Amino acid sequence: MKEWYQITARMQDFITRIGAATQHGSAIDRMVSERASSHFITQQYIDEIMVNLTLDGFPSTYESIREVILDERAPRDVPETVALRYHQILHSFDAMEDVTFTPQLIEGYYAQLIADCGDAVEPSVQPSYPVECFCTLFDEPPSRQWRLEVMCALANRRMTDPVLPDIVLSLLVNCFFWRYSPFDHFNNIMGCIASRLFLCQAGFPVFRFIPKSMLYVRWRSGELVSPDGHLFSEAAVHDGNFIDYTVMYESILGLMLQSVQQMEASLNVRKKIDDDALRGIQSSPFFNYRQAHLLGQAVLAPDTEFNIRSHQVLHNVAYSTARADLLKLVEMGLLSQSVRDSVFFYRATPGFKTQLAQLAVEKYESPIDNR
Repeated sequence: MKEWYQITARMQDFITRIGAATQHGSAIDRMVSERASSHFITQQYIDEIMVNLTLDGFPSTYESIREVILDERAPRDVPETVALRYHQILHSFDAMEDVTFTPQLIEGYYAQLIADCGDAVEPSVQPSYPVECFCTLFDEPPSRQWRLEVMCALANRRMTDPVLPDIVLSLLVNCFFWRYSPFDHFNNIMGCIASRLFLCQAGFPVFRFIPKSMLYVRWRSGELVSPDGHLFSEAAVHDGNFIDYTVMYESILGLMLQSVQQMEASLNVRKKIDDDALRGIQSSPFFNYRQAHLLGQAVLAPDTEFNIRSHQVLHNVAYSTARADLLKLVEMGLLSQSVRDSVFFYRATPGFKTQLAQLAVEKYESPIDNR
């Protein structure tokens, strides 16, 4: 059965607005870049991981995935391990800007994804895909190498005529993994990795945090409503030997734009909280300038680790002064202290921004020396 779609004026408007909001240098990208941290996550980001794990037959929970990604504990099972590996892979994309898509590259990501899962990786439920009608059956399934070569040709822009907008092409990369399932497990997760690497290379880094599979699944279940009110069941129009996916793509792009707008609104709230904390630090009599600088870094990247030596070198002070700076912040409950390989490391405590807000209104008899 032949499949086709056309880029309508409304789709093009969605694509343009999504692209402007997610491209390098956009307001969202600047807010994310300021908070460049392996602990930067959004609710949509966790939801997307959870949905894809469930589709792959390895369900987990929102809280479990969040705890593992935030290093609150180690992974306890295969889904949690894969979620953490996925998160680590996506945060490595900044170093992959000029890498060409090859089967070896994608195989490498798959090996990294399942590296700590052991040999007995079996789904607990039957794997599925967001759009089942995309799946293709073969009398004799082609080899994994052939499937990956086809996907790489698509991601390297050698298979579409006319040339498609990058955001639409990224959806086809996802669809490839639904259609051809090149790997034994985690084809939904691998589709997310490949399509997001493609978009990061195309200049849309914010897409690491924008859901796709989740939108299909929740639209299909009725939890989400497309901008034009189309039902998932009527999005693929059958006409004899043809299937027209125009409505499906238009609807999913509209839902994607809504997700981008929701992320921007959420980040604006987060930015206000961070800005208030930064202003509080700078105006507070409780911190010297070295401590204020350190806390400012921690506000934007809470997982940053500090140590006495780096603090000493950065500010050109005596070791005892650097040590006193950090220990005072530990005493105030703003930093936690741990030891690794005989070196003490310091990291912001959970909820330290709330503590900073409280400190800003408290009265201390003896402020820290501001020399």
